[in-house]
Amino acid sequence: MVDTTDKNIQNGIKLMGAVFALLILFLATKTVTEIISWDKNEVYPSKTITVSAEGEALATADIATFTFTVSESSDTSETAQNQAEEKTSKALDYLKDNGVEDKDIKTQSYNVFPKYENIAPCYAFDCPPVTNQIIGYEVSQTIQVKVRDIDNAGKILSEITNLEINNVSGLSFVIDDEDVLYDEARKDAIEKAQAKAGVLAQDLDVRLGDIISFNEDFQGGQQPYGGDLYRSEAVSVKAQDVSLPRGENTYTSKVYVTYELK
Repeated sequence: MVDTTDKNIQNGIKLMGAVFALLILFLATKTVTEIISWDKNEVYPSKTITVSAEGEALATADIATFTFTVSESSDTSETAQNQAEEKTSKALDYLKDNGVEDKDIKTQSYNVFPKYENIAPCYAFDCPPVTNQIIGYEVSQTIQVKVRDIDNAGKILSEITNLEINNVSGLSFVIDDEDVLYDEARKDAIEKAQAKAGVLAQDLDVRLGDIISFNEDFQGGQQPYGGDLYRSEAVSVKAQDVSLPRGENTYTSKVYVTYELK
């Protein structure tokens, strides 16, 4: 008589072998199907040529931006805030009276810090305990301003400093709509790259095919549409009328274009 247990084991082994064989057949069929259906256009061309070129766009700045900071200290945070608010309000009123719109005035930071008693260093063994006693508060508010009437920027800066606000900094002349200049710089770079590719193909006695890849090179952080702002004017502001030459802003874009060779 055949042992039932042995028979069941043999049947299980046969079943597992059949399942494994079916799995191998499925994977083999799938691989062959993918190879057959592989579009030949997906194969990266073996013969290519890559050219690079740099383009630029120049423009005179049409807006000025700067920041000013109001700082006040007092025994209580409320008093310090009120004193800072008084100076800030005068500055904001002046800006609005001179054509600066609300959308062009933005608070960059607002801080309230406690001031602690300065404890003289102690080098003895019986130093008194440090209490870290608060003796007052300091309020600091930094505001960024955008001046669209750029010819009036020097006057505005002088008057801001005359309002007992001595911390005025970060004056820069920029382009309000920079995207247009980024596009111009890229277009210039592409045209130069295409011309270089044509000359190179003629020298090598080859024909250019389709473009395989296109890349832009960025330095100093990406811009919305590529390219970089390399140069802008900036000056230090004193409490007097100032001359503010704007110069030109330069926007650059470097491109890399890869062509298939026929």
